[in-house]
Amino acid sequence: MSFINPLFLIAISTALLPILYHLIRKLRAKKVKFSSLIFLKATPKELIKKRRLRDLILLIVRSCILGFFAFAFARPFIPKESIPFVPQIEDKSVVILIDNSYSMQYDDLFEEAMDEAEKLIDNAGLVDELSIIVFSDETEQLTALSSNMGSHRNILRSMVNVSNRPTDFYKPITLAEEILKDAKHQKREIVLISDFQNYAWSSRFDNWNLDKDITFIPEQISVDIPVNSYVAQFNRKIARSGDKVAGEYDIQVAFQGKDPNRDYEISLWVNGKEVEKKKIETTQSDQVIFQQLDLDRGTYQGYVALEDDKLNVDNRYYFSYEIKDRPSILCVDESPTSAENDVFFLSSAFEMGDKSDYSFTASNKSLLTRVQLMDHDVVFLTNIGSLTNQQLTNLKRYVEDGGTLIVSSGGRINVRRFSNYLEELGIGSADEIIEMLSLREIAIMGEYDQHHPIFSVFAKTGAGDLFRPKFNKYVKINPDTSANVLATLDTGDPLLIERKLGGGKILVYPSTFDKSWTDLPLTEIYIPLVYQMVKYAVSTTQRKAEFFVGEPVTLKGKSGEEWEVSAPGDKIFKVTMDETGTGYFRETGEPGNYIAAYSNERYCFSVNVDMRESELIMRDAEEAYAAVAQPSEDVEQELKRAALAELELEEKRQKFWRWVILFVLLLLLFETFYANRQLNIKIIE
Repeated sequence: MSFINPLFLIAISTALLPILYHLIRKLRAKKVKFSSLIFLKATPKELIKKRRLRDLILLIVRSCILGFFAFAFARPFIPKESIPFVPQIEDKSVVILIDNSYSMQYDDLFEEAMDEAEKLIDNAGLVDELSIIVFSDETEQLTALSSNMGSHRNILRSMVNVSNRPTDFYKPITLAEEILKDAKHQKREIVLISDFQNYAWSSRFDNWNLDKDITFIPEQISVDIPVNSYVAQFNRKIARSGDKVAGEYDIQVAFQGKDPNRDYEISLWVNGKEVEKKKIETTQSDQVIFQQLDLDRGTYQGYVALEDDKLNVDNRYYFSYEIKDRPSILCVDESPTSAENDVFFLSSAFEMGDKSDYSFTASNKSLLTRVQLMDHDVVFLTNIGSLTNQQLTNLKRYVEDGGTLIVSSGGRINVRRFSNYLEELGIGSADEIIEMLSLREIAIMGEYDQHHPIFSVFAKTGAGDLFRPKFNKYVKINPDTSANVLATLDTGDPLLIERKLGGGKILVYPSTFDKSWTDLPLTEIYIPLVYQMVKYAVSTTQRKAEFFVGEPVTLKGKSGEEWEVSAPGDKIFKVTMDETGTGYFRETGEPGNYIAAYSNERYCFSVNVDMRESELIMRDAEEAYAAVAQPSEDVEQELKRAALAELELEEKRQKFWRWVILFVLLLLLFETFYANRQLNIKIIE
């Protein structure tokens, strides 16, 4: 039993007043002198007994009137869980979602989340069933729905650890909904324990609503004003001047709650040695630039590091890179000797003296041998009249081994032979040369794949320049199903086609790189476009060196053989190649530098946390609820009706005091009637 005004319980002591009054005012017999007793009758003993009984009853009733009157003013009510022998609390099925993303490493957030989960387990009913899910950007169900609270508690403490991964709320919530479809109790709940990182509420929630029969309970674990510093961006540039190579590290440091009275420092470590340390001026830009001069050819691994704070995992950014000779470009051209052929324009774009990013070589078909091709990363095949079967085979093997072949047309090509070459390379077939001037029209670019690496830069900065070049001639190509059209002309014909073959790729451009068929070389888009093509080509010959935590690393080798991977913390892992000669290293849960070794090959790569998680901007519990529950008007009406019904039920439970008042009134009536009732005793003489 509970009371709305428990202070009135003190007034129950007034029930003692009639008793005290009785004790104080108790009548005692007095001696009175009287002449004769013959005319008096003795009071019958029965009457005395009845009077004593009546007085006792009246004393009790009057005490009860005062006591119950005070009791009524205390406004007693009986909570539903206090009613004996009646199961008032409805049995329920609950899925507990525990966020173990790396933002939960901030201060003691993860321990608080674990304590909250333990409370839910401890407060569960005897027949309630629970399930535990731990999540970051990946989701794992640790326990199935069951009433074994001891098992839930043991698994919670033994298997749930904080990770270095980012957050995704959609996966765990939808998984919890699926789990509750098989729940045995009608009342179902999802309890989300998290800091509610703002970025992790993806747009997928916009077109999805939680089942209205499932109650969503957000439990936020966070701090009011988080303070954090982290490496937000890291850019590395290599500059060449002749044989000398210099490296530049451009670092952007982000602060959340920066203390202007504190000196922040950042240090650069390369190959196990501290190269330089700099202070970050809080009144100036948070950008820091480190430089290394006269770098030798070889592999470099290191990191930049900030001072420790309450979230240390994002205070370091790891990097791996290799300094080697410039990527080599071979251009094989059969254009008529002139000052402005394909070789002239391409060499003008790529040959920039000592500061050139690429080594450019122009030659004839005599270099199309397998040995010669191996020395080059990219091969331009421009205006080729004819190729031998062996040369075509060499080019095909070159691509399969990881090289990139860029084919363009020109005045010397024979359409039938050119079509045969395209068919042999799996590109498609050539129909004819389209001369737009004879049609009194000019072709321009129509559409392009803005997500492709060649065009993505232009899509970000504005693609207007891509539509300026005019094409007077081009070869009409019918692409094969295995080829991908990256760009088309406004006539609908392909302008750039890609076909991946083995470890490399083939790009086919049906016009020319000189100005004989197009004015492209005369526009400002020419150099950026050919550079993007070559950059895309070279990127496939260079191994990816930087990964996010949890991202798999692809390794190549002979079937059945092993790579040995050294991970942070002196851990060693083995990766066996499958029947295709491919293996995947998936143990990238720790940020740091890794080294993979296979035969005489050495592959260095780095793993970093996703910096989006470091921006500690949180939603509150109400916003989190709205993102998941998003009730419709009907559901809102149901919720209002349910709330009103609950209020009515609560009011009914709190009307118990009225029955107490009624009981007091009945006692008053009884006391009045009983106190004035005459005691009649029949005396028999």
